[in-house]
Amino acid sequence: MRLNKYFPILIIAVLAACKNGETVFSNNTKSSRPSPPASVIGKVANAEIKIDYSSPAVRERKIWGDLVPYDRIWRTGANEATTIAVSKDVIINGENLPKGKYSLFTIPGPDKWVVIINKDWDLWGSYDYKESKDALRLEVKPYQLEKHKERMTFEIDTESIEFKWEKLGFELAVKAN
Repeated sequence: MRLNKYFPILIIAVLAACKNGETVFSNNTKSSRPSPPASVIGKVANAEIKIDYSSPAVRERKIWGDLVPYDRIWRTGANEATTIAVSKDVIINGENLPKGKYSLFTIPGPDKWVVIINKDWDLWGSYDYKESKDALRLEVKPYQLEKHKERMTFEIDTESIEFKWEKLGFELAVKAN
């Protein structure tokens, strides 16, 4: 059988395409994804906050209630779960959040959203999300943006974290603890 003759060559080719147990493709970097990675870092008093996320684009799609369904948990971005890291204890919307790294999820709704900060941060999307690991659940009211925001973003200033995408945004008040 001819396959046996080429089998060692096939194995070598597969092994050459692997690095540390992961397949490596020449044009498969995270930055070439349709929803590229993004980060934002800011300070609230003496606490540093960093949010890592993948930034999807609207691309003429209906977002709210369609691409992102209402009343279902959403990773608040694309690809890996969005993460938020705080260097010191902070207070978000009146609730204490100890320093550490967390995942950030939302449950969008037409009139209110639930923002979830979860202790399990190393997740792909929301597939393995467990409510029992929630550190905080906060209810927020989304608002209309003045300008269309093609790519999903987070912004951090001295008193808040702001989410913006398409025509909606929400804000979380942040204070140092």
